[in-house]
Amino acid sequence: MKKFLYFANIVDGEDSSDPPSDTALLLADSLVLMEIDVDGDSLEMHFKDVNGNLGDSTMIALTITQHSGPEVMSAITEEIAFGSEPMIVIADEVNSIFINGDITAVTNAITV
Repeated sequence: MKKFLYFANIVDGEDSSDPPSDTALLLADSLVLMEIDVDGDSLEMHFKDVNGNLGDSTMIALTITQHSGPEVMSAITEEIAFGSEPMIVIADEVNSIFINGDITAVTNAITV
């Protein structure tokens, strides 16, 4: 079964009563890298470039509780590997749904 990862964020100046400003649904198989920043409070998820440009990647950054990166990465990989749902909500700021309680926001505007 193909699995997809869902992200939604609220752009500054908007609130959750409005529709989400940015959303993305990316194929889980296209996830190539997850990395934690030096401060331990951001997790970057890199995907094969959705436009097919060789060597490029699409990146979505998540704000996480400091030093919780390994647990967050484990929750994501376990759900991809063993979860029964084809659509996995990683971070949905609009509905306050996160795959792990240590994810607090989608850091950047989602552009693919």
